[in-house]
Amino acid sequence: MDLPGLTVQARMSNLLEDELVYDRYVFAGPRASDNLLFRENRRREIGRVMESIVKGSFCANEKGGLSQGRPFGCS
Repeated sequence: MDLPGLTVQARMSNLLEDELVYDRYVFAGPRASDNLLFRENRRREIGRVMESIVKGSFCANEKGGLSQGRPFGCS
């Protein structure tokens, strides 16, 4: 359907379904002189991300087309 003034965008990211990896090391004091208290590992799987953006006006004018530059309410 051809609608003047309407723009549609679609984006996909993370097609390989990467994972988020977070490593944290906590020491008892300064790293150079104190012992390691604990190590925290977080791994989070993230799936594909789909984003859609629709821009434009959806009001019909007297000629049957779409009105440009009018806010919602379409007076």
